[in-house]
Amino acid sequence: MLTPIRFFVTVCLIALIVPQTNTENALLRAFNNSNLFKNYGEAKTFLRSATWLSIFLYIVLTYLATVA
Repeated sequence: MLTPIRFFVTVCLIALIVPQTNTENALLRAFNNSNLFKNYGEAKTFLRSATWLSIFLYIVLTYLATVA
């Protein structure tokens, strides 16, 4: 049961992390240009939170898969 969920979280995590580089953050720019957020700082906070939440969720799911 956890395998499809873990696969989905893994794909989402890769999609979140790969565009974020030291020199350019294409995903942050896309979020900022989408007019979903009031300003750049709000988009950056959301992206940072979503990234860390995805990483934490992946770790928890991996732990649960190894325990079960």
